[in-house]
Amino acid sequence: MSPEIYEERLRECRPMEYAWENLATLGATLDDIDENRVMGIVRAGIREGRMPETALEETSASLLNRWGLIANGKPTNGALALFAKDADNYSQFRLQMAKFKGMDSIEFLDNQQLKGNIFEQLDGAMAFCFKHLNLSGKVVGLKREEELEIPYEALREGVINALCHRRYDDYREGLQLGIYEDRVEICNPGRFPTGVTPENIKTLHSSKPRNLHIAQVMYKAAYLEGWGTGIKRMIDVCKAHNLPEPFYQIWADGTIVLTFLRPKTAKNGETNGETNGETNGKWESLTERQNSIIQCLQKNGTHTSRTLSILLDISQRTVEREISFLRNNGFIDKEGSTKNGTWRVLK
Repeated sequence: MSPEIYEERLRECRPMEYAWENLATLGATLDDIDENRVMGIVRAGIREGRMPETALEETSASLLNRWGLIANGKPTNGALALFAKDADNYSQFRLQMAKFKGMDSIEFLDNQQLKGNIFEQLDGAMAFCFKHLNLSGKVVGLKREEELEIPYEALREGVINALCHRRYDDYREGLQLGIYEDRVEICNPGRFPTGVTPENIKTLHSSKPRNLHIAQVMYKAAYLEGWGTGIKRMIDVCKAHNLPEPFYQIWADGTIVLTFLRPKTAKNGETNGETNGETNGKWESLTERQNSIIQCLQKNGTHTSRTLSILLDISQRTVEREISFLRNNGFIDKEGSTKNGTWRVLK
């Protein structure tokens, strides 16, 4: 068992003792907490019926203590992740955002980095999506309403889930948001809870938040529902807009990636065969690259993503993304174990 997995199991078994969010932040005081953000959570919680009105009369210190965000009289790491005034000293409170030309992360069209608490990162991520994704408008009553090509509600849910459930204990890692010609990826440094996989996460499951106190605060303000239904809501919203289901995959380095397929290419506006809900699941809708992967798997179902990347001269991450799409949409399936199984092309 690797040291990372051992530490993960230890946190799951004894979260109150070993969880990163529960540790007091060295050198931090209550002066480092943005009281306006704290009271914003209170107002939202009251509005949603999840907090009593008497919470308005409490001090920030009292509220943080009630929420489990005070340890030994000092704000915890979780408190800083949620409410830090200044995140410059916390390199893991970082969101990297990029718009790429084409379908690979080779040429940047826009490249930004934002440091901030969870709410600032959420605002920054959604602003970046509005900047680079296509908008459509319609008039409702006397107002013009604009919709993103990928529904705002689904993207926001994906970003919130990543911010709440990611690993924060490694100062080198931050959240990544990548917008490509054919997709949007939210890359989250972390692991799924024990027993949860990219395949079964789409089914209803109990909520097992990595950062329990952070998730509870987000629940109080109705950012989260707390019942393990976030993935289903994302899927339902995308289906209602005739888009393919978003899907998860795990890269070789352990990064969890949530992918939303775009309905049209940003380049020429033509319908992208792999993302149109009407053609989803039809062989004629596959791209040349997807067909190449299928041909390789027909010849040898034991090919790994690494082998396919060498055979097809494309990145391993691209292969993993395409395999996830092909599997999620019923073109291929795997027999046997995740590590040593055999790919089968479904006729």
